[in-house]
Amino acid sequence: MALTGVMLYHEVQESKLCAVHCVNTVLQGPFFSELDLAAMAADLDSAERQMMMESGINTVDYWRFMVEGSSNVAPDGNFSIQVLEKALEVWDLRVIPLESPEAHDARTDPQREDAFICHLHDHWFTIRKVVGECYKL
Repeated sequence: MALTGVMLYHEVQESKLCAVHCVNTVLQGPFFSELDLAAMAADLDSAERQMMMESGINTVDYWRFMVEGSSNVAPDGNFSIQVLEKALEVWDLRVIPLESPEAHDARTDPQREDAFICHLHDHWFTIRKVVGECYKL
C-alpha cells in the first residue's frame, strides 16, 4: 500500500546517535536532539549517584560505580534505554519490555502496536506503524 499524502518521518543517522533518531522516529518528528538526551542522561546519572551515596560512600560498590562513569551515555554518544524511556515519558509514552507480562498482547498480536524500540548489536532502531503499514526506521 502506498502512502498517499502522508509523510513518513525518518532521520539519517549521525555518529552513534541512533538513540536520538530512534526516539524521533517513534514520535514521527524532530523533537529531541543529542543535547536533550545528554541532559536527560546527566539527570539520571545524578539521581543514581545520589542513591549510591545514600547507601554509603565508603563501600566498594560506591567507588566502583564512581570509577565506571555514566551508564546512561557512552563516550561515543550511544544512550541507555533509561534515557529513551525518560524522553518518551515527556509525551506520556511508556517503554514496556517485550518480556514483561504487560507486553503479552504485543507479543500475541504485534500488528496492534504502533511502535517498537529495538536494540541489536549496539544499534537502536524503530519499527513504526504509519497509516497501517510497518516500517523499520
